[in-house]
Amino acid sequence: MKYLVILFVCIFNTLAYNYKPVILLHGILTGPESMELIKSRIEEKHPGTIVYNIEQFGGWSSLENMWYQVQQISQYISNITIKHPEGVHFVGYSQGALLGRTILQANPNHRILRYISLSGPQAGQYGKLVSILLWGTIGMILITTNCT
Repeated sequence: MKYLVILFVCIFNTLAYNYKPVILLHGILTGPESMELIKSRIEEKHPGTIVYNIEQFGGWSSLENMWYQVQQISQYISNITIKHPEGVHFVGYSQGALLGRTILQANPNHRILRYISLSGPQAGQYGKLVSILLWGTIGMILITTNCT
């Protein structure tokens, strides 16, 4: 009976649910500091969870070529998933969500179990308002005026 209890405890410990590591990726023109609240909340609510807050392409470097960012961040994530063959979860905010989705689609052998897109413009960005915010009303007239 004593050995049966020990066997049960050993099996239970191996089958007990462990939280998977989480990878966070910030949005455009921000950095890992913008994801600190999410990181600290995950660590508070799920103690022992490993959280990777990606520092690459923070600030102005987030404007670099997107394919270059995808390649670099894919390599970074690949290095993480080698350490965690059981898989990881990914949370991307804004541009980080777009990069995450592209990484998933470009790397069919990824080990990302859950992909969470926070404010990711997955269907693109539409409407007059965004353009007016970026260039102003006069800028929009100049951009859309046929100059031929």
